[in-house]
Amino acid sequence: RMTISDDIVTGLRAIVRKSGLISFHVNYRAPDGSMPYLKLGEYPEMSVDRARNLARTVLSLSELGIDPVEGLHKRLVRELEEKGVKWRP
Repeated sequence: RMTISDDIVTGLRAIVRKSGLISFHVNYRAPDGSMPYLKLGEYPEMSVDRARNLARTVLSLSELGIDPVEGLHKRLVRELEEKGVKWRP
């Protein structure tokens, strides 16, 4: 396994596995001070440019004190409830 840090967006990394799978992750500061990684996607569905744009968004939200993972979860719950989907968290 090899990890490659991006020179353009701080916190963005590509992980290359022995199998050849490449995944993009961003390291951000959560409101509680922790530094989690968020997986953005896998190549080729996720391009480097798209990963950079998503990483910038995650980092911007983080700077505003918003945890992107928590925000995505809240949005998912809201959208499922709006559609009347029955589920258990």
